[in-house]
Order: sequence, then C-alpha cells, then structure tokens
Amino acid sequence: RLDADRAAGLAGAALEENEAAQEEELMVLEAVLGEEGFEREEEAAPPAFRLTVAGERARGEPTAVQLRVTFVVEYPSHLPPRLEIVDGVAAEDAPLVRDSLLALFYAQR
Repeated sequence: RLDADRAAGLAGAALEENEAAQEEELMVLEAVLGEEGFEREEEAAPPAFRLTVAGERARGEPTAVQLRVTFVVEYPSHLPPRLEIVDGVAAEDAPLVRDSLLALFYAQR
C-alpha cells in the first residue's frame, strides 16, 4: 500500500506519520466515546468507523447523528477523511452537514 501511495506523490515519512496518527486517533475515539459512540470496522481498509453523537434538540427532545468515517492515506497531513451521514439528518440536509464538517478540517489548518 505504501509503495503505491509513494508513487502517487506522498513521501514515505508523511504516509507513516499519517498511519500512526490515524491509529492513535482511533484509540482515543474508542476510549472517549466507548461502545455506544464508536464502532470500528475491523476489516475495513483503509480504516473506517462509525461515530454516534447524541444530544438534544432545541425543545429538549433527544436526537442522535451517526457518521461513517473513512480515513484516506493523506489524512491528517493533507486531506480530511471521507464522511457519510448514516442516520439522524434529513436527506436534503445531509450535504450541508457533511460539507460543514469537512470545512472544519480546513479551518483548523
């Protein structure tokens, strides 16, 4: 996998740093969110997982949003992960939510 990515233009050191950062991030997410909020897709390559974020609507009604996140080899050094809204957001609102989350990656740079 690393050889193909090197040919695509990413330096080997950057790829190895990305892979280490991804593994660390997965461990932190699992520790912080637990089984209710984090589910790693063990067989997925590249690494993928589901996040469930629970909260309340303005009127105090419970709500939850589930995201499927897939790391790309360029994450976190160059590109954000791929995001898919699985549940909890109306289909017509999903592109706006996804784009807003991806924009956070670039705003933090």
